[in-house]
Amino acid sequence: MTAAGRTIDVVPLTTGRVQIKPSQVRAVGAGEARIQAVFGDPAWTAPLPIHAWLVLHPDGPLLVDAGETPRATEPEWYPSAHPYYAHALRTTLDAGDAIDAQLAAHGVAPGDLRAVLLTHLHTDHVGGLNDLAARAPHAAVWVHAQELADATGAEALLRGYLPHRLPPGFAPRSYDFVDAPVGPFAASQAITADGRVRVIPTPGHTRGHVSVVVECDDLRIVLAGDATYAEATLREDAVDAISPDETVTRATMAQLRALLDAAPSMYLPTHDDTAAARLAGRVRW
Repeated sequence: MTAAGRTIDVVPLTTGRVQIKPSQVRAVGAGEARIQAVFGDPAWTAPLPIHAWLVLHPDGPLLVDAGETPRATEPEWYPSAHPYYAHALRTTLDAGDAIDAQLAAHGVAPGDLRAVLLTHLHTDHVGGLNDLAARAPHAAVWVHAQELADATGAEALLRGYLPHRLPPGFAPRSYDFVDAPVGPFAASQAITADGRVRVIPTPGHTRGHVSVVVECDDLRIVLAGDATYAEATLREDAVDAISPDETVTRATMAQLRALLDAAPSMYLPTHDDTAAARLAGRVRW
């Protein structure tokens, strides 16, 4: 499973689309005023992709995030009493957007997956785990320990997580970040024996957020989750409205820019509507 002669490659999987408030993408104000601005914003973004990423590696395929599930279109999936889900999010999916269908379109069955690497535990990144349940028995699911604690603790719903929508028996492995540095990031988690797929801690959007660095033959690809919503907002140093600590977010963004500047690279956030085209054209940072 190689692509265009490359021994390692990345394929976008689009698990539906989402609309959010422009003031969530580029925060208005500071501190708690940022989230208040979201609820007062009458505008909506264009429909943005909900990407997961299939990493084709000689050791076997890896999945970065699981996207959203078509069940998210059911009225009861999102808690109607939660102001964010009730007033600041619109999600559109159909059966063909399910992660298992997206994998099948590229000749990969859930049982083929070697690992699922989660950037964080917001539902649009993990809802698809429900569509993989019991069909990917050999795939190790990984997440940051801080993220798991925040997403399943007493304040999980207040933080924007839906712990009741995680698959039954959810018990992921934790990244330990004891492996070699990656550029300005002091430590990483090597996922493959050759070290060409690594996870780096990129706190900001959530406290336990991570990104995945894939060293392809021709360039470095950073699968950035929601570290920013777009390549453009990373360039602009635009913090989102969700990040709990703006200082932490800006520090991570500076590290990411330094990493991307250090070698031929590509930066692919989950909701960037230019990401798939840039990947297809090998458009570099």
